[in-house]
Amino acid sequence: MQQAFSVRIFTMAGRRVPLPEVVFVPQWYDAHLAGGYDQAEVCAYGDLKRLESLIDFAGNKIEILNRTGGRVWVGRIEESTLHTGSVEVGYSIKAMRNRVAVLWSDRLGNNGQTAWVEEPAGIARYGKRELIDSIADASEEAAENLRDTILARRAKPTRICRPAIDTQPLVRLACIGPVYTAEDVYYVQRAGLEENDAAGGKEQPLGQGFTSGRTGFTKSTARIHNLDGAMKYFFKDATVEISGSNANNNKSAKISAVDSRERQVYSATTISLDPIDDIMDSTGGLPMSNDDYIHFTAAPSGTYLRVYRVKQGGGNHCTLDPANIGNESAGPTFTFERGNYVECGGTTFNTEFPQAGQQITLRTHGQEVLQSFKLQHGAEPLPLAEVQVRLKRVASVNDSLLCDVYVDNAGQLGQLVESSAPLLAADCTESFRYETFRFSQSGRLTPGVQYWLRVRRSGAISAFGYWSVDVDEKVSYGLGALRLWTGTAWVARDPNASLIFRVLSVWETTKQISEILKQAQYLRGLDIRTPSGRYTNQYREGDLTLLDEIERLIEEGASGGRRLILTCSDDWWLQVSVKKEPPVFPLLRYQQDGRLMTVHGEPLVHGWLPIGEYAEIDGLPRTLAREFLGYIERASYDCLEEKLSIEFEDTQNTWDLGLRDGL
Repeated sequence: MQQAFSVRIFTMAGRRVPLPEVVFVPQWYDAHLAGGYDQAEVCAYGDLKRLESLIDFAGNKIEILNRTGGRVWVGRIEESTLHTGSVEVGYSIKAMRNRVAVLWSDRLGNNGQTAWVEEPAGIARYGKRELIDSIADASEEAAENLRDTILARRAKPTRICRPAIDTQPLVRLACIGPVYTAEDVYYVQRAGLEENDAAGGKEQPLGQGFTSGRTGFTKSTARIHNLDGAMKYFFKDATVEISGSNANNNKSAKISAVDSRERQVYSATTISLDPIDDIMDSTGGLPMSNDDYIHFTAAPSGTYLRVYRVKQGGGNHCTLDPANIGNESAGPTFTFERGNYVECGGTTFNTEFPQAGQQITLRTHGQEVLQSFKLQHGAEPLPLAEVQVRLKRVASVNDSLLCDVYVDNAGQLGQLVESSAPLLAADCTESFRYETFRFSQSGRLTPGVQYWLRVRRSGAISAFGYWSVDVDEKVSYGLGALRLWTGTAWVARDPNASLIFRVLSVWETTKQISEILKQAQYLRGLDIRTPSGRYTNQYREGDLTLLDEIERLIEEGASGGRRLILTCSDDWWLQVSVKKEPPVFPLLRYQQDGRLMTVHGEPLVHGWLPIGEYAEIDGLPRTLAREFLGYIERASYDCLEEKLSIEFEDTQNTWDLGLRDGL
């Protein structure tokens, strides 16, 4: 009897494999719109000795041909087993892994990935078949031992030996479609991300400061005071820039200590004064200490409605400067206010009393933050899509942040690449996390070129309503420098640090699939029938296989919510396209006699799987025919019964189309 189907077998390098004199009979094969050719099964019948030579065919290419010699299914043999009647023996490459690495972590917080080890002979025969395993609470040495053990056990095809019931000797070939060969290796793409992902943990204020006529200085303790209590919001080790002083206190000063007391207003009738500088409180409640500034706002005499410096004391007795106190007995109400201070050890100040008519401005270094960076990976200019910075808002902030990216010009800001959309305070939290600045993607960043990213607030400075960015004082990022804006100049931070940041670019998702396939071993590439119009970040760490990544990108679909279709040509080219709109005149018709034919009543090409085609259903009223136009999602072919089965999109039913003739 003439066989309706035949097969051809090749090595993965494309060399035709001579076949013994046995009869190859394809059993069935199928395909779907998420990868094209899916699975197939082929049996071979003949003399047992000749069949024996087929059990090492796993790892070869296979083609199924229809009665006219046309290819109707292509793929790779994953498993080849010889059935002798009561037993089945053979080899499978499904679980084979000839290149192995292991991720590890120990209880001390150390972690990493071992070097890869591989088995060259297996790679030469079957291609790379990679595995990244993992182990926790283990040392790097233990991970290496595990890696070596896995390679030793899985570097060769798995032997199969299991019971079977067959009436005659045969070899069964289990086959997979070309797309599944992309599951053999992991995908790494370093372009698309430049970052400093160090632990950080140090807070750098952004946009903090104030201007006030109620700020003063003391020489003996090197303090900056503010009667409104603003100094408690400043940071130890931060540097402030001072301007507006009339006593030569305009300078940079590094904060060595912060007074955390709240501003306090104290009012009592138990206060008395004694010439020439004594203030007493019989209840011991005077809330000040040495070198505090206090401001009397209510007193029996207007002479005392001014600012004094506390020379010494607190509780029930203090001495004040200036020494112009008169004699006042307890009884009348005295009211005064006391603020707080920061101390700047190593800085020399001249004593300067707060004066209402004198506006002194303090700005923490970091009115704006500048971090330089350089893209380390990629061979072409990349669109600037996002900058992510670990930051938070502090207290009541109602403005926004902006990020600008510039080309470096001899260590200075050069040409502007692009400015981000505003990052609103309402979208941020009071805890550190990565926040995203979004760009239009019109700007381009060239790998190897130095750039600066600049973060700035849109509103005015504030002592207590400001922003903070997370920095790394170990200076882990070696391809750039951190600079802080003082209000008049860019300066290095003291101590030095690196900003915690990410710079991300995007590629169109169909371009990403094309780039992924450049790392494939056997798939020849991607035929982009329709670009997706959807752009996402292309960076990949290398923890997923090529197939994992391709499937995710296909599932994301195209712009406008359109579906992406992935199929495969007979020559192992993947093809991606957007699902086509229902045609006015579909190619196929499901007839009332249960056959699938062309709309012209002609039979389909023998063995063809019509995935991605529309079929109208004969016999429906015209009002329903368009609504129930079927889009073929999956198709399978039973070669023994010459039966085509199809599944329409968004249905759970398999349409068994029965026997039919093909061309």
